[in-house]
Amino acid sequence: MAEARQIMDEYSRRTGMAISYDQAQQFMVGNLLPDTRLRSEKKDSHFWNDEELEDIAKAPDLRLFLDKYGDRLHNPVYMGYYSHLYLDWCYVDSYWPKEMRFYGSDGQPQKLRRNVRFVKILRTGEVVPLDRFFTSEYYYGEYSRLNSYFVQHYHLTVPDVSTVKNFQMDEVRLADMDRICGNLHRLIDRSEWDSKEPLRVFDQESLENFIHTSAMQFTDICQKELGGEHL
Repeated sequence: MAEARQIMDEYSRRTGMAISYDQAQQFMVGNLLPDTRLRSEKKDSHFWNDEELEDIAKAPDLRLFLDKYGDRLHNPVYMGYYSHLYLDWCYVDSYWPKEMRFYGSDGQPQKLRRNVRFVKILRTGEVVPLDRFFTSEYYYGEYSRLNSYFVQHYHLTVPDVSTVKNFQMDEVRLADMDRICGNLHRLIDRSEWDSKEPLRVFDQESLENFIHTSAMQFTDICQKELGGEHL
């Protein structure tokens, strides 16, 4: 959502076009739609390639999405959806490799999840067993903490799903946004960023810079696809 907000602000600045309330809400809804599917269903909603399903880090295959829905990008919902997939792709392709490495029991780098036993946090050099890394103690706990920072810093709010009309995708259902919006309401209500407690996995500044860079790159895509028209 922080990336989506930056994309809209930058697109409006570059084109001189104001983005209407409905367009902004539709873009935000699209940005969240991939996460309406859970666990095994994410393969479809995130357009993962079959050949990479066993990898520890799976990036969306953007071509799969564009081949199917590329002709609908003038609709803010689909463009928002694309922005989510693009950020995920950048995250796996360029952010993770700079922040962490995955190793097997023999100390060799591993790509397949079943072979990974340890994670090395490159910023600190700390090596953590895989079954501890993806827990509230490390990775997901810091996700939750950083959520509070982004909610407060970018003044994020729950999008208005009622602005979306005549939307249809095979991979997701608009009705499932009710659960996402409910979760967002709870997250936003209790968000409280504590900058004093040090982060063990992420660096807040580098993560924010990464999101900003991704947003600027995606704004380039918007301009190319829309030809300067309204988002």
